[in-house]
Amino acid sequence: MSEAAIWLLFLAIGALTLTFRAALIVLAGRLAIPPLILRALRFVPSAVLSALIVPPLVFYQGQLHLLGQGWLNERVLAGIIAAAVMWRTKRVLLAISVGMVALWGLQFLIYQLQYMP
Repeated sequence: MSEAAIWLLFLAIGALTLTFRAALIVLAGRLAIPPLILRALRFVPSAVLSALIVPPLVFYQGQLHLLGQGWLNERVLAGIIAAAVMWRTKRVLLAISVGMVALWGLQFLIYQLQYMP
């Protein structure tokens, strides 16, 4: 495929995407969305958030890493700690900060346990 054909393909896909999104925005005010669809759309934010958060916790270097080295999977433990902080305080920045500190602390602790003489 030539470079011009690739650029033409990019432009065509971009125009198609823009047309589709603009049509949805324009028609959204004119169409009545069924209650079943509206009820289903309430779950989209939590599904997207789960899709963004869970893979980095359970996959490491392209492999499923649920249990890691036995029970010492620092990513899942830090995720559980961050989720507990979020559930308790409802403060996103605090949950992210505590989760990162927990991850770094657990990684340091596991490293120390593995290479302790």
